[in-house]
Amino acid sequence: MDIKIDKIKKLLIKLLNKFWHNLFLILIFLLLLDLILGGIFFQKFYLGAREKEPQIILPLKINQVLLEKFSFQYSKRESIFKESEEKEYPDPFQGIIAEEID
Repeated sequence: MDIKIDKIKKLLIKLLNKFWHNLFLILIFLLLLDLILGGIFFQKFYLGAREKEPQIILPLKINQVLLEKFSFQYSKRESIFKESEEKEYPDPFQGIIAEEID
């Protein structure tokens, strides 16, 4: 099983030459394919959607009990947060800075 690199190289060169000679036709084919697929998607998703009537979504009902529980929890957490702003905490690095200066 001797692999001949020269044969493979010649085959690749022939394929590339055929590709370059037909490049214009390939590009035209791909452009037409793109236009056809784009037209199909445009008709299906844009024009088809315009013909359908929009669905009416009913307004949401608010669960009052759940809303009250949430507002109670929120106000409780907010009061805890406000209390933490009023407290003064000691600076843990204050002693280190004073010792370095001496």
